Amino acid sequence: MKKVKTLGFFIFLLVLAILIIKSVDLYEKIEYPVKYDAYIAKYCAEYDVDKDLMCALIKTESGFNPHAVSDMGAIGLTQITEDTFDWIKAKLGDTKTQYQDLKDPETSIKYGTYLMSMHLKEYGNTEVALAAYHAGRRNVNKWLSEGIISLEGNIEKLPIEATQHYVKKVMTAYRIYQKDN
Repeated sequence: MKKVKTLGFFIFLLVLAILIIKSVDLYEKIEYPVKYDAYIAKYCAEYDVDKDLMCALIKTESGFNPHAVSDMGAIGLTQITEDTFDWIKAKLGDTKTQYQDLKDPETSIKYGTYLMSMHLKEYGNTEVALAAYHAGRRNVNKWLSEGIISLEGNIEKLPIEATQHYVKKVMTAYRIYQKDN
């Protein structure tokens, strides 16, 4: 009788563990959606950026809300400021797109993916590239030249706490998106 109770308890624990794992998976699917997948796939392939990384960036920047506007005035899914938009537009040789077009998901994903691709090529490190996406190349180049951070990452030394938090948040989301694929 004792063996039956022990076996029953073991089965109960096993079922409970499976339910907990399934609920965590369900939570992650709800909390970390993938929207605009065709645009993300298209521009990640074009600009050689990991699709899961762009999903994580968009999730962190705007929660996949194409009409998001930050306190700094950045707009769209990838939260790009007007100055950064003008820089990317010139790099792309784009003469037609206007800043407000970043509210269009495809345009925002194109511009954000291009920007992330530039940072990844320049720094060769995902965390440093994310720091540049958030705080700007000028700041990251200054921190690198002053030895505050290195190309190995060490984001815990970033002098702007919000940037440090941002990089950690995107990297956490990135790991979750990678796990789902």
